Amino acid sequence: MHEQVPSYALIKVIMGNDAEITARTLLIGGAMNHHREDYVLQGRNSSINHLGLEVGYGKSRIDYQVNIMHTGEKGTSYSRVLGIARDKSFVIHRALGRITDSAKWSDTSVEGKVFIMNEGAYAASVPIIMVDTGDVNGARHSAADASPDEDQVNYLRLRGGIGRDEVTDLIIHEMISQFIESLPTEYSADAETLRSLIMSRILAKPQ
Repeated sequence: MHEQVPSYALIKVIMGNDAEITARTLLIGGAMNHHREDYVLQGRNSSINHLGLEVGYGKSRIDYQVNIMHTGEKGTSYSRVLGIARDKSFVIHRALGRITDSAKWSDTSVEGKVFIMNEGAYAASVPIIMVDTGDVNGARHSAADASPDEDQVNYLRLRGGIGRDEVTDLIIHEMISQFIESLPTEYSADAETLRSLIMSRILAKPQ
């Protein structure tokens, strides 16, 4: 979290044989927040499971990039990033899943799903895959940019007495819950603190 000053962060991980990593990344707000993660699956049978959540509100700017490079055989990688943009925020997700010629029988998947909560906000997801060998177990990418559906909002307003702002809050709550519930069990004591922190920022009135 960086409220007033530009921020740049880089995390680089090189994985050896039979290495397993579970990665969880949370980005909240920021005047100009660029965060990049590079994972190199150098060893044989290495694997990574990654989930990220980027939350834009007010006039924040977030650029989030995840690069996964397979150079060892039989590696497995899965990366999914959820994004929320509300108010006048700007949220970008970029991802690269690459299987090099030396990484035969590997499997990579990169996904992004971002929600634009209102007019004036902007969000986009751009996942890419590159495969240099014909001997792979799988290579997939997907992206979704969405906003609250007007028909659904009107239905909830008429049937449930729920206003548009409340529908927006429900969507935000669901995405945050997906992230919190994915945390390893040893972090369960911190989960509710994180949930309260995120909700207090994203549901607050814009400054």
